[in-house]
Order: sequence, then C-alpha cells, then structure tokens
Amino acid sequence: QSTEFHGQLEKAVIEDPQLANYLQKVGDRIIDTARELDEQGYGPESHKQEDDDWMYSDAMKFHLVNSKTLNAFTTGGEHMYIYTQLMLECETEDELVAVMAHEYAHIYCRHVHKGMQAQYLALATAALGAGAGAALGGKDNWAEGAAAGGAVGYGAGAFVKMGFTRKDEEEADKYGFDFYTRAGWDPERFGNFFQHMID
Repeated sequence: QSTEFHGQLEKAVIEDPQLANYLQKVGDRIIDTARELDEQGYGPESHKQEDDDWMYSDAMKFHLVNSKTLNAFTTGGEHMYIYTQLMLECETEDELVAVMAHEYAHIYCRHVHKGMQAQYLALATAALGAGAGAALGGKDNWAEGAAAGGAVGYGAGAFVKMGFTRKDEEEADKYGFDFYTRAGWDPERFGNFFQHMID
C-alpha cells in the first residue's frame, strides 16, 4: 500500500540531492534517537505489542513534495513526505524538525493503520494537481532551494487529516517532543511552528 501510494505521488517529489540529503540526515537523527529510547523500553503499550525493527530500517526515506498544501505525513515505515509549503512556512530548522518528529511519533506509536488508501489517494491527487510549480528561494539559508507548487492550500495549522484521534495526536506530541529534544534540538522551540501558524 505504501509503495503503491509513493508511485502515485512520485511525480511531485522534488529530486534535489542536496535537499534530499538534508531531510534524510534530519530524519535519520530522529530515528536513531527513537531506536535508543526503544532499547530502554520507552513507549506506549501500542508500540511494544509487535516487532518494531522495521521502524528503524534504512528503508525509511524522507521526501520533499512540490505542493502549496500545508502538510507533512507518513505512510508508516517507508516514506515520510514534507510538502514545500510547510517547509517554507518554517522559520527555523527547529520548527521543521518538530513537525518531522511528530510525524515519526505516529509511526512509533503505531497510529498509521491499514486501509488508508482513500486518504493517500486524496493527498497524492492534491499534490499532483500542482503541476511543476515555480522554484523559489528557501526561507533563510538553511532551507535554500525549496520550491512551492500550486496544489490546494489549507488554512493556518489545518493539516490534511489522516484519521488520527485526539489521543493519537497527543501521543505524537509527547513522543515527538522526546525524540526532538533527545536528538539535540531546543525544547523551548518545539511548539513554535504550530504557535506562529495560529498567530
């Protein structure tokens, strides 16, 4: 299912080696921290119920998607997608990492369920509707080279919903915060992105 969805969205993925390498390094740092915490038995009961080696495999890839949709999400285990509009809205690296850590926490807590093809298809269709998009300079030097396309835009803080419950989101905040801080980012800045999108 994850592979099938990636095939649908692949045309909107930006193939920029520098950006891809940057996102992968950030993502791997989050994953390495999650692995260390897992070895200490850390996590909700849902995390501990089954084999979890796949959560830390080299197969997990982080992609930048050319779209004005304000979103980031994971299909659970192999792919995480960061939309360019979200990356451009992030004012610092801390803000981008906070979103990525939150999304990875959905994997860690096993919130990404089977049978989500309809949601995946809707997301792929929205992104692909953008076409090529226009290249833009990154916001601040750390995001240099990011691009934004022309898909459906969402209001401030209104992410595309993936069927997660309020409890799921609270857990993703809790564990995402721990991954983020233990990986070395500033705990005082974890909520900045969500706050300035509301303000």
